[in-house]
Amino acid sequence: MSASVLWFSRYFNAFEDALTDGDWAPVAGCFAADAVYRVVGAPFACTLHGRDAIVAGFQRSTGNFDARLDERLLEIEQITRMHRSELWVNLISGYGRDGAPPLRLPVAMRVRFSGREIAELTDHYQPEYIAGGLHWMVSHAADLNPAYTA
Repeated sequence: MSASVLWFSRYFNAFEDALTDGDWAPVAGCFAADAVYRVVGAPFACTLHGRDAIVAGFQRSTGNFDARLDERLLEIEQITRMHRSELWVNLISGYGRDGAPPLRLPVAMRVRFSGREIAELTDHYQPEYIAGGLHWMVSHAADLNPAYTA
């Protein structure tokens, strides 16, 4: 297994743990101080600059969306090593709420490392899938807001 895949696994596990234990320090430790996080292809698209802004955005989004749902799934489908310091990660992001059908959205992540830290992380939502996700949110989660910024 390549070093970049191991570093990504460290980040992925720290993120999942933070959702249950509330300790975001290990997530912050995975990012370079000047890292950039982007969300593209979704209504909550944004660009966050710097480790502190990224972690604050993660906390805001997950606190206002993920934590208020009955089910949450983030499953890695494939990791492709594009370069020694760059990965393309395909995920399924899934959510559920009592009385609603489950929502499953594919998300592609581009991850670029500087040393062992994430320098750039971009979540790509594909237009052909986001429409169904928006319909689900309007129908079953209109009171929630997954935005990373105010």
